[in-house]
Amino acid sequence: MQLRFHRSNWQPLNQSDDYSFGPAQTAYANWTKVTATVGGVPVWGTAPAGNDPTPTPTPTDPTTPPPTGAALFDDFDYTGHTDPAIGAHGWSVRSNAGGPGVPGATWAPENVTFAKEGTNSIMNLRTSTAGTGESTKHTEVLTKATKFKNGTYAARVRFSDAPVSGPDGDRVVQTFFTINDLKAPMADDYAEYDFEYLPNGGWGEPANILYTTSWETYRPDPGRPSTSTPSPGPATPAGTTSS
Repeated sequence: MQLRFHRSNWQPLNQSDDYSFGPAQTAYANWTKVTATVGGVPVWGTAPAGNDPTPTPTPTDPTTPPPTGAALFDDFDYTGHTDPAIGAHGWSVRSNAGGPGVPGATWAPENVTFAKEGTNSIMNLRTSTAGTGESTKHTEVLTKATKFKNGTYAARVRFSDAPVSGPDGDRVVQTFFTINDLKAPMADDYAEYDFEYLPNGGWGEPANILYTTSWETYRPDPGRPSTSTPSPGPATPAGTTSS
């Protein structure tokens, strides 16, 4: 796992005013300004002043019930990519041309299939290529309507390391993400949350890597992102994609 932080203007970080920074610490060694706790009890190090936890307030019952909002649950129990229930539940199996992905490739709805594993239903997205853009087929399932703004998102997604057939080694991007439309460059009401798995590396990485990225906004051209956890990859439409 890799985690990286940066300033919004991509300038170098100044660590000299950080409590735990030790300029003389050039090799792995004990360092008392990095603390550790077990069960909430400090067992190592010295915390900075003002770090003592505040007392937990006594919980009280809410005076008004929380508002009820939109909800989505799907067990993906469909007969195939043409099942009308898919659209009735707000999903779209992509067939239109365009990015992201390999230039000249197509989006193949027939490569979105459904199967059973015990009592569970599984949606499979399969991508194929013979080495050219024209022979490459991407897959994507997405929602086109903006349904939710705040709330909890949960999904169980399995990314694959090995191809079903043929030689291994292609630079594949498998991703699950939530996103809303960018109304204008650097718009402040844009948000995107990505989980992008590269089983054979790419974007400067030599081996498999999982990027977890949150985009606050971005400029499509010349490409000036503003992110909290950066990824070298491009922004993408909403849904679950294999490309």
